[in-house]
Amino acid sequence: MPTVSSATRALAPLFSLVIALFAASCGGEHGGHPGGPGGPGGMPPSPVAVQEVQPHDVPVDFEYPAQTAGSREAEVRPRVSGILLKRNYEEGAMVKEGESLFSIDAAPYESAVSRAEADVSAAEARSATRSAPSRSSRRTPPRRRIWTMP
Repeated sequence: MPTVSSATRALAPLFSLVIALFAASCGGEHGGHPGGPGGPGGMPPSPVAVQEVQPHDVPVDFEYPAQTAGSREAEVRPRVSGILLKRNYEEGAMVKEGESLFSIDAAPYESAVSRAEADVSAAEARSATRSAPSRSSRRTPPRRRIWTMP
């Protein structure tokens, strides 16, 4: 059998008194305060505005912040370097394989082609001069030596 300590026995009457006071303060028609809701000589309740609520339809819009990602992503890499002059597609439009996406400055490439054509012409000219017979390449008849005896 549990034993009750002496401290618990001393607090039991005090606990009973607190419960009795609490029960006495909760009773009554006007919240337990004599003289009405504001108490004797208290302030009257504050006036409030009342409005009747009517049901009506309200449009519902849902906006959520989000990020999207394509189902297929294509990596676009240049085949040559250069200065971009024009974009040949509309943003978000479909493009086909092999379709030109950008126009680049052609001047550096045209000068490279001209330089290469000049190098070819110079090489052909060198080749033509080497294949033509020259004076030094003609055979001269061998000299005959005449021996004399002393």
